[in-house]
Amino acid sequence: MSKYFDFPRMKRNKLHLSLLFICLFSVSFAQHSTNFTQFFVNPYVLNPSFAGADGQKVLSLAYRKQWLGIKESPSIVNLSFHSPAKSRLNYGFMINNEKRGVLSNTGLQGSLAYEVDFGEHRYIRFGLSTGVAMNTIDLTKLDDAMMADPALANAVENNVSLLGNAGLSFHLKNTHLGFVIPSLFAPTFVSTKSFAVEELNPMQALILHASHRFYFSKFKNVFEPYLVYRINGGLAAQIEAAGVVHLHHTLWFGTSYKQDFGFSVLGGTKLNKLLALGASFSLNNMGVTDLNSPSFELQMSYLLGPKLKNVEVYSFVTTTKPKAIKKTAAQLASEKKHQEELAHKKQEEALAKKEAQAALAQKKAADKEAKLKEEQAKKEASANEALARKKSEEALALKQAEERKQQALAQQKTEAEKSDQQPALVVEPKVEKQTEAVKVEQKPVKTEPVTTPQTETPRLPQPTSSVVVVPPHEDEHGETERIARLEKHDDNPTEHHDEDINAQPHAERHEFVQKGDHKDELDYGDYIVVGVFKSDVNAKHFSDGLVNLNFKADYGHLTLKNLWYVYLLKTKSIQVARAERDKYRKMKMFRDAWLLTVHE
Repeated sequence: MSKYFDFPRMKRNKLHLSLLFICLFSVSFAQHSTNFTQFFVNPYVLNPSFAGADGQKVLSLAYRKQWLGIKESPSIVNLSFHSPAKSRLNYGFMINNEKRGVLSNTGLQGSLAYEVDFGEHRYIRFGLSTGVAMNTIDLTKLDDAMMADPALANAVENNVSLLGNAGLSFHLKNTHLGFVIPSLFAPTFVSTKSFAVEELNPMQALILHASHRFYFSKFKNVFEPYLVYRINGGLAAQIEAAGVVHLHHTLWFGTSYKQDFGFSVLGGTKLNKLLALGASFSLNNMGVTDLNSPSFELQMSYLLGPKLKNVEVYSFVTTTKPKAIKKTAAQLASEKKHQEELAHKKQEEALAKKEAQAALAQKKAADKEAKLKEEQAKKEASANEALARKKSEEALALKQAEERKQQALAQQKTEAEKSDQQPALVVEPKVEKQTEAVKVEQKPVKTEPVTTPQTETPRLPQPTSSVVVVPPHEDEHGETERIARLEKHDDNPTEHHDEDINAQPHAERHEFVQKGDHKDELDYGDYIVVGVFKSDVNAKHFSDGLVNLNFKADYGHLTLKNLWYVYLLKTKSIQVARAERDKYRKMKMFRDAWLLTVHE
């Protein structure tokens, strides 16, 4: 008999059974200090962000008894108070007591929650709770043999722990979503395997919940489904679902299902939109850890004091459809001021942007103008340098020509002195007879020979020998003779001669003439001149004749000389002009070509 009815042994088993309760449920209760079926009556117990969500002060009381019919089965009592604030920083307090056999756990927490609005009936809440919990053991229910149990010793030594949870909730009109970290600190529990205190990782637990209110019958009735999903570190995830119907916002009833705990029926009433009373009854559990015994729960929630105006509200006690929030004059004035500030800020930004763009455009224009001026200055400097170089070269050429002229005069003088010793012999310069002007279709006008400045040679005495006379520059052969060349060289206009081009009388002829204001005035540049005319008709006739002979000829006027010039080339490089002049002077038709520079 003693084998089967060993009372000390039965008492020890009773202790182990109590510790078993601790092991089975301390993990769950450590992760969230309350585990009520009617959590929606006071959602602040589930999620600290709901502190002050009712829009007025709320006092709530809840009691749950687990496993009816079993002595010293778990029970939970929760008392909470939370309130909104005009600053949107709401607050709350909660006391919770749980008893499981000889073990009792009491916790106290304080909460803060903040609300951020994003428009009418669109807002987010943040909540945080912290506190402490104390574990006590009723030693009066234990004998001396139980007192020596090592698990009991560890439980007594570790009797104080920190509590804390954090929550976030989203509210979009009638839809509400929430996220909860049920324990911010590592919870402890007693293991029956090692009889030691062990810890759980707090971040391995998470609660997700959602609900939506469907209004029907002209908003007199409401159907609100709930869904809760619990993730427990090291344990299987748990799903809980509930559905509640509110009739005329006075009576409510519904059912719920929690995985591994079975179904529950629930119902209650609401009085004057201030007091809500509810009860639930859980059927026999169906999980592997169940003791096949029902549970019941009581809920009470009471609204205190006046309701804050113009705040978002989510409340189980008052389920009437939220009305549009009427903003106060101060709020409207503040919003108007804010809008005006935004408009003024946008206007200033637009003006600043416009000014910046104008400044940038002005800077670009200034940079462009400076660049153009710089380029123009470079061009002018280059042109001045080229002109100076050209004048220097021309001065050198004139100097060399003058030297050759002086040498020729000196030679003539020497020969004249030698001729004084011989009989005088006067040789008259041979004057060629001018030919008649060639008859052409345009009937060129006969003019006197072109006269240009010439350098006179010293007149020698008559009784001297033959003297070489330098032909004058002006109209060496006359206009009619020059026009006659068109017909004379018609068969072979580019025919060359064998004479030395540098021995020609006008080999270094280069005239500088200032530009005038005639409508056909020659432009600035260096020209290879092949004919000078007093008549523009003859000049045009000669130029057209050269063009017909496949030469690139043209003509123009010089006011200072009052003459018309026919030229084969115009360039801005004196070197190019000289080289091309020498090429043309090798031709019989242009053996007397010379250079002309038109300057300012």
